[in-house]
Amino acid sequence: MDCVFPQGGVTLYGLKYNIAVGVLFINAWLSGKGHFFYRGQVEDSATAEISRSQVWQWIRHQTQLEDDSRVVSRRLVTDLSKEMVMELLLELGTGRHSDRDKRRILTAADMFLEVVLKRDFPEFITTYLNQDHTFLSSQNTGPVEAIGGEIPRPKL
Repeated sequence: MDCVFPQGGVTLYGLKYNIAVGVLFINAWLSGKGHFFYRGQVEDSATAEISRSQVWQWIRHQTQLEDDSRVVSRRLVTDLSKEMVMELLLELGTGRHSDRDKRRILTAADMFLEVVLKRDFPEFITTYLNQDHTFLSSQNTGPVEAIGGEIPRPKL
């Protein structure tokens, strides 16, 4: 059987989109929701699973970005995640969002990086989140190490 695959490679836009979907899904999950709205679409665990899987594979296979020739690496994904978090925090700062919302975004970004930077491919994202020490510890009180430094754990 001949299979025809669509043309096109990995773009910076696609990488950023997948990072955003992964972080925002985990943020929703930490809020007790299984879906969220992003760029006019409803996203859920299925989209997050595809997004984090692609990011993990792109890192593992050192995929070259089609539009700027950079290689998808652990460092690039970490840097782009930090940029995205800073943008989200700026947006949250202008609205009626609590410090708890901001801490949850930081925790979600840390958890996303933990999932995509692992050497071995983690199970389905929701299974991993339910069994993961970061998720479980985020349900308690006390400090958590985050992208932005040490922050208090959210009481969700």
